[in-house]
Amino acid sequence: MLEKDRYILSTYSPVETIRETDAAKIELAECSLDGKRYVKKTYHSDRREVFDILKNIDSPHIPRVYEVFFGEDTVVIEQYIEGETLEELIAAGHRFKKTETAAIFDGLTEALSVLHKNGIVHRDVKPGNIIVTKEGQAVLIDYSIARIYSERRSGDTELLGTVGYAAPEQFGFAQTDFRTDIYAFGVTMKQFAGRENTSAARLGAIEKCSRFDPDERFRSIEELRRYLGRGRAAAWCLAAAVVLVAVVCVCAVCIWGGQKAPAKGEDSGISEASEGTDSSMSEASEGTDSGMSEAAEQAAGIVYQASGMRIVDTSEAAYEIPCLPLHDNGAYSVTVGLSGETDGVTLTVSKSDTGFQLRTDSGETFSFERDASLSTASYPGGEIYGELLFFDLNGDGALEIVPVICNAVIAPGYDGSQLMLKNYSLGWCIYYDEEAGFVQAEGRMESIFDPFRIYASMPGCINADFPEYYTLDGGVIVKAG
Repeated sequence: MLEKDRYILSTYSPVETIRETDAAKIELAECSLDGKRYVKKTYHSDRREVFDILKNIDSPHIPRVYEVFFGEDTVVIEQYIEGETLEELIAAGHRFKKTETAAIFDGLTEALSVLHKNGIVHRDVKPGNIIVTKEGQAVLIDYSIARIYSERRSGDTELLGTVGYAAPEQFGFAQTDFRTDIYAFGVTMKQFAGRENTSAARLGAIEKCSRFDPDERFRSIEELRRYLGRGRAAAWCLAAAVVLVAVVCVCAVCIWGGQKAPAKGEDSGISEASEGTDSSMSEASEGTDSGMSEAAEQAAGIVYQASGMRIVDTSEAAYEIPCLPLHDNGAYSVTVGLSGETDGVTLTVSKSDTGFQLRTDSGETFSFERDASLSTASYPGGEIYGELLFFDLNGDGALEIVPVICNAVIAPGYDGSQLMLKNYSLGWCIYYDEEAGFVQAEGRMESIFDPFRIYASMPGCINADFPEYYTLDGGVIVKAG
């Protein structure tokens, strides 16, 4: 070690030992030159390869490496991150809000993206190696067993990692690569991410990340990001957003009605909740760039009502989806503008215990029933719930009708809210053909024992991210991916 390096290293005085093993000693140190605290790591081996790369990385989700010294040991001076580890937060029973979960998800994927672009595999992503700062920012720490990925290797020279988070290949099945970190990321997120605090798209991504077979995971963090952004970045989705804004604005093509048909002797007026929805929908087109507008959130809050349109919770999608809940048995009607050729189409729905029948004002009739073969996927005592959604699924500029049913039970959430729990959801699509009129597309959308594919916006039957999984192509429902 050069004399200059010895002097610089001498300015870092240990304050306390954080951890010590046969391989390394980690200390909290204070620098006499600036009075700040740093993490001093002494490795009893040559660790320069990884830390020389980290020294050139500047990311808010990765600790800065300021100095790397090498003599008999490798000594690293690293940024000291204040906060609590995810492990500590989970052990303390912290209830993560949706915004917190999203920030951790985004922070970790950003950290892994930067590492992987620089050829580094972390190999020990776990709650204990993730610090959440007081600002809610996730920082990935501890690069003690990180390595540089090489395509020429067939396996690792050392089998390292934390049991429960280490991918199967870290125990000798194959060489660790970037998918190893993706696996550990998925398993880590599963420790605290659930349907109450995480969007369906992210839950689906977490499930795919943590699959046993590396070939079934995302190949890269960038592929994961494309998965989450599928449909939003595509031109057809942007066109759909424009159409949907027109649908929900009273100054353009709008949705009228949405009320349950009154029984004989009942007041023909719509419910108070339904009356509040129309004004919410007219304002819902504002502020969609930053997620759901306040008005749209209020509309989405009108749940378990036998009357009234609502906006399906779009989570992080770039669109809003009008929806008519069909939760009670009986008759419903809604008039909706679908396109220039079919403005003001009135749909009449009759719901029963097994499904519902839909009739257009031009005479076409369609039936959507529970699938008896899925009885084993039904909750005991579960009921059939339904919804009609309106979305431009094939990108032709006209909204399609998306009928959905699910078998579900209503259960109280931990915060006193009501949750819709289901083991399967089924969705179809009705589109308009200039020659044939309204036609039901071939195939269906389904979620069986995998509720995050079409599930989510509680208490809806289908999630607003379903366009990320399905499209309509030539009159056929096509599953993406």
